[in-house]
Amino acid sequence: MNKYLLLAGLCLLALDLSAQEGTWYSINLYPNYSDRRLIVFENLNQTQIDAIDSLEAAKPSYSIGGAIQWRGEFIGFQLGANLVNTGYRTIRQAIPADDPFSGQADEYEQTFTNYLLEVPVELTFYQTLNENNEFFFMMGTGIAYNLTNRTRTTLFSNGGTNPVDNSPTDEVDFRNINVEFQAALGWEKAFSPNLRIVVQPHFQFWLRGLYVDELINRNIYSLGVRLGVKFGRLLE
Repeated sequence: MNKYLLLAGLCLLALDLSAQEGTWYSINLYPNYSDRRLIVFENLNQTQIDAIDSLEAAKPSYSIGGAIQWRGEFIGFQLGANLVNTGYRTIRQAIPADDPFSGQADEYEQTFTNYLLEVPVELTFYQTLNENNEFFFMMGTGIAYNLTNRTRTTLFSNGGTNPVDNSPTDEVDFRNINVEFQAALGWEKAFSPNLRIVVQPHFQFWLRGLYVDELINRNIYSLGVRLGVKFGRLLE
């Protein structure tokens, strides 16, 4: 319920932009590392949980998309749409005897990738540094629809690597809709009255588990730097 109250609060704050000074359109790229937080519902002890956790790690990810921002002097409200590549991976490890890839190599690594269509809603607070530079704090929420999921398996043998499989992940039931929390600090620089760039260290956390009904679930989160180019003009 709290996440829906947060969304409603952001929308109400956006309506308070009575001193609206302009509309901006942006193209955004967010290279990041995505990882997961374990959610364990079955009866496992801490040693077993730590063992699972030690075998999983972050992977390089990204999102790309666009947004529209309604901007006042000190506050902005932004609505976007992004294609998201996220997920996590296992570390390089010995192949279990009962694994389908047993006997084909000595070790393997798996990368689990989730493709989402994301609609973020963001509220940004600005502090002017000088005529062409502003510092800002951003917080927001959003929803995402799960488009598809894939698993890539890479085998390691005799010092070499061999990507052997990159197929849809169909053995678990993925959640169709997820909700996020996001926050960032950033810098915005004007190059002309209608062109700006944005650089912001950015954090995202998906509030609902990745799977619908699994005894060992995961929350996905990411940390990276979002880069943006904005077109528009503030009104005098």
